[in-house]
Amino acid sequence: MSETTPPDGAGTAIGQNGERNLTEHYLYQNQSVSPTKGVENSMSKKSYWWEAETFTYYRVPKALFTNPQYKDLSADAALLYGLLLDRIGLSGRNAANFSDESGRIFIYYTLNEVCTAIGCGHDKATQLFVELEKHGLLIRKRQGKGKPNRLYVQKFRTDN
Repeated sequence: MSETTPPDGAGTAIGQNGERNLTEHYLYQNQSVSPTKGVENSMSKKSYWWEAETFTYYRVPKALFTNPQYKDLSADAALLYGLLLDRIGLSGRNAANFSDESGRIFIYYTLNEVCTAIGCGHDKATQLFVELEKHGLLIRKRQGKGKPNRLYVQKFRTDN
């Protein structure tokens, strides 16, 4: 494959609901990138729109920034919610091991994991969990001494 030729299937990704790949749309709309020429960056190396597809991303719902109900939710709490959504996706695929007696999916995400992922201390991680609970985005169920809490990630609201 030459440097100016996109890989097979690049740019043809269509989501489950038929939406176009947002990465492709963003690059075309905001940087005037052609699929065959790329765009020059500050390091004078070419960057291609299909390269963005090689990375993994955490998804943070836009509603956490635009819905007035979440106006006092910190950016760190919104980031943690995105991390929890990513983890719940894994638990959902393994529901036999991560569902309670009522069939509700839960996750384990310890304070130490939060500290490592976000780069914060124990007190800050605890504060973020409390913040998500306050906004109705998370329910924590204690299991007892020495066992991690079960976390039930709640749906976010998109209406005002």
